[in-house]
Amino acid sequence: MGGKATGALLGLAIGDAPGRPTEFDDVDAIACLTGAFAGAHLGAGAWPAAWVERIEHRDELLEFGALWD
Repeated sequence: MGGKATGALLGLAIGDAPGRPTEFDDVDAIACLTGAFAGAHLGAGAWPAAWVERIEHRDELLEFGALWD
């Protein structure tokens, strides 16, 4: 699911909860951060195989990530 779609879904799920984001741009940023945290926790191996080859600069990103392992 794309960032905007995920953000929209998150916005609908949050509803009118106190402190909820007021614009979809805010929700999109939250969705992107959520994805980043999930990726950091689960690692590159969690990506579906069909997506892995489509990641731009994949080799460089994996090299950079290996520095933190």
